[in-house]
Amino acid sequence: MIKSVLRNGTHESLREFHNKILFLGMMHFQDPYNIDLERVQRCGIHYATPDGRIIPFCTYNMIYRQEIESTMMGQTLDNTLLSLTGDKMIL
Repeated sequence: MIKSVLRNGTHESLREFHNKILFLGMMHFQDPYNIDLERVQRCGIHYATPDGRIIPFCTYNMIYRQEIESTMMGQTLDNTLLSLTGDKMIL
């Protein structure tokens, strides 16, 4: 499969490769009582937030999740109300 991607370099071969590959990411569970700053610095999985920040997955649930979800929930609610009412907000 990877030979096909490298040899052909087409979007179709890349799509086939992507559809047949499974990414399995595993990490040590961290909470405020057992946070390991060295692991956070080496964290290889990141979240990109709508405001442009890149947040290590290792700290997302513990530090950032509540803030981002409340921000996104407000934006989603505003967009839903706008789509239901046209251009006018009804409060």
